[in-house]
Amino acid sequence: MIYKCEHFHLVELLPKLFYNENITKYKDNLWGLFDLRTLITLDRLRKRYGKTYMNDWKWGGNNDSKGFRPPEDPEGAKLSQHRFGRAADPKFESVTADE
Repeated sequence: MIYKCEHFHLVELLPKLFYNENITKYKDNLWGLFDLRTLITLDRLRKRYGKTYMNDWKWGGNNDSKGFRPPEDPEGAKLSQHRFGRAADPKFESVTADE
């Protein structure tokens, strides 16, 4: 089963180069890169804590590796859970990490 986030778009969860190289060919099938539990958790976090920022490269930001990281991505550890679609680094607009 492929789950599509209610509150996130693929552009927010995939690195720029990977997104641009794959979106036309695979489209919504790219949701399959993520563990279902990760996507559901991201949606629930956004509902609970409000506006969340992930990859913002499309809008001129510097964040590119906050969601899925393909094997060739230099960011993070070689066996990071990001590479398996089981990790994400959301940043909430009105809630700190400590909260």
